[in-house]
Amino acid sequence: MKKIGVMLLALLLLTGCGLKTDDKSNDTYNEGYNEGYSEGYNAGVQEEKDTTDIEENVRIAKFSGAFTATVEKLIPDYCALPGNTIAVVHFFQSMPFLIQFHEDMTGKLEEGETYVFEFEPFQVVVVGDDEHPQINNYMYQINVVSFRIAKEDEIGLESICADVSFEQEDDKSSLVSDSDGSQGNVDKNDYEETSTGFADGQIQRECVMVNDEIYMYGGKSIDKLPEHFSIVLKIEKVDDYNLPSENLSACHMDVGTVIYASEQSKLCIYVESDDGRYIKYDRMSEEVKQQLLSNE
Repeated sequence: MKKIGVMLLALLLLTGCGLKTDDKSNDTYNEGYNEGYSEGYNAGVQEEKDTTDIEENVRIAKFSGAFTATVEKLIPDYCALPGNTIAVVHFFQSMPFLIQFHEDMTGKLEEGETYVFEFEPFQVVVVGDDEHPQINNYMYQINVVSFRIAKEDEIGLESICADVSFEQEDDKSSLVSDSDGSQGNVDKNDYEETSTGFADGQIQRECVMVNDEIYMYGGKSIDKLPEHFSIVLKIEKVDDYNLPSENLSACHMDVGTVIYASEQSKLCIYVESDDGRYIKYDRMSEEVKQQLLSNE
């Protein structure tokens, strides 16, 4: 497949330079990485755009769940998300691929360690008769929301694999490839298409500020929290007429509501519901913030 060729180009350039460990060879390695990653990233983004133009034999695949992968190297992300981290990882007995993180993962991930990565579900357009698309072929779509060290029965041949399902192609235009690194945010279309039912003059979304980020109700709930959502907080202030500007302030929520956050990801938080389940709140994009403010 063309996509595999693009990934191999980036990773062969990445891993084929500077195998020695002296300072001079490390400089060569870094130069090779920057060149290889830039070419691979740009080619991958362009290919994702080209794919959407193909009208024949197109299906929609949804990836969800988690996967087991070993971290080979952590590298600063200079091309797509300056100041953040790229992890070079691989599945058991498989070629390496890249995972983008929206934060500095230094000291959080350890090179050579095997982890279980939980990711935000996403959809892609699949062209052809491939019945078993691989998530590493869509590495620019992967948004990790939590991770943990893999257990003994979750590695090797027993590694956890991402779930893949095919959906009816009702509307291809609904699939958006977020090559600008905004995956995981609630986007403007979500805001415009949803009827809120809140009174005029109020903020038209249930939302809360945590760690200087605003999160809005995502509608999904789970029975068990991901392991790394261990930071427990409570809402301290509620104002339904102004967008939250202080941590632990909220709109259309109750004072004392329990929130669970993670040190390892700012893509989402979970809010404990009255029935003991955990409701997911997604990080709000700047577009949605501006739309909400314009309606105040």
